[in-house]
Amino acid sequence: GRKWRTLRRLGTAHMLSARPLQETPALRRDAVGGLLTNVSEAASGDAPVSVRRAAFTALVRLLWRAIFSDNKLGEAAMQELYDYVREAMALVMTPNVSDLFPAVAGADLQGVRRRMAALVAHIYQLIDLQIEGRMRAREFGRGDGSSKDMLDAMLDMSEKDDNGGVTITRDVIRAFCTVCMTNIHG
Repeated sequence: GRKWRTLRRLGTAHMLSARPLQETPALRRDAVGGLLTNVSEAASGDAPVSVRRAAFTALVRLLWRAIFSDNKLGEAAMQELYDYVREAMALVMTPNVSDLFPAVAGADLQGVRRRMAALVAHIYQLIDLQIEGRMRAREFGRGDGSSKDMLDAMLDMSEKDDNGGVTITRDVIRAFCTVCMTNIHG
């Protein structure tokens, strides 16, 4: 609907238009360098290399920095995020009785909805830390306001009344970020 069109337009303007892409070559270069380093280090051992995981890690770090201007997503958090997204994709692909028989959907017989809610809650915790930190920084006037990332743009929209009939809440910000993270898993 209108909300997702607005968010898609916002994402395109702040992450994929010419200006942000021209301003972030070092960010993209770092992401590719990190990908090559990770694959090279993994290949030097005897274990097989998961190119999927290495690519996911590089893309999430790039996306995380584009949305939150934060490059401190540690290895533990990255592993958690990778595991959550991977399990969520497996749940999405799992045949569900509720899809075939909507009358029993409320019972969640296979526990798919419950497990998915738990995964999303974990991802929301990572995102909430970023939102809360940024809101505190804005409240106390930290930051010069010159570098606007995706989170700043969404928080600015949440403070405005006229967004074309779209209300940007914390839940909308969380959902947008979660969709971004889960859509890069291949």
